[in-house]
Amino acid sequence: MFGGLGRGIDIRLVSNRIFAGGFLVFLAGFIALAAFGDRLTYAEAVTSAISVAIAWMIGRELDPDHVHVATLAMVLAGAAVFVDVPNALITGAAMLTLRMTTGTVGRFLTASDLLLVAIVGFGSGGEIWAWPIGIFALVWLKEAPEVGPLRWWAVGVLAVSFVGAFYLADLDVITVSTETLALAGAVAVVAAVSIIRVSTVSPTDRSGGHLDNRRLRMSRLAAGTYLIVAAVVGGTEAFWDIAPIAAGLGTAALASIVLVVRGVHRPTVTN
Repeated sequence: MFGGLGRGIDIRLVSNRIFAGGFLVFLAGFIALAAFGDRLTYAEAVTSAISVAIAWMIGRELDPDHVHVATLAMVLAGAAVFVDVPNALITGAAMLTLRMTTGTVGRFLTASDLLLVAIVGFGSGGEIWAWPIGIFALVWLKEAPEVGPLRWWAVGVLAVSFVGAFYLADLDVITVSTETLALAGAVAVVAAVSIIRVSTVSPTDRSGGHLDNRRLRMSRLAAGTYLIVAAVVGGTEAFWDIAPIAAGLGTAALASIVLVVRGVHRPTVTN
């Protein structure tokens, strides 16, 4: 049904086996917590496991060449459940928009793809901080060849989504505290590290369309901006609600640091 944003799960790939196995392990663990403790309800156990799976997907979008990034993102998102239960719909909307921005699937978008993004976005509650990431999608939608004749339809769908998000948001409850500014500053540092050039040149999915460093950098910048806005506008609660985004961006930044250090200390070969 969905042409450009959906991806199949080939269980023969190691990364997909990690994804499937990790999801089942966390699902069983969270259900056990719901059954024998008072931390989670059964519904929260299921949505938390879904959020962990989304964290893996976000990690793959932000650093598609290093499977350990997605794996660590999954672990961190699972640990974040003990701070606050993530919002699966909001992080799902962000993941779809990141996938659209990065273009990792290398296929043409369809009308169903755009409808899916809009439905998931509105289903997340129309939070004012849930859609700034779409601005970066708009930039990409105007240029990417995968969009084709849907270009202006896509721009229209996201524009209507922005208007709806602002209309539904309760602007009176927005407060900016020292704590939220500190969170925003921390995310800004991570976002800056995560777009280091050395880790944003990827051969992934070139068979379906060249994935260049500009797209990955845009996707990482979008994720960082999304977290900063959530921290400032939504405060601590909103920041932890989107823990899968934080986990994906944080592990992508860590991978960037590791690659830089390896490059700096790599021995020089002389003849």
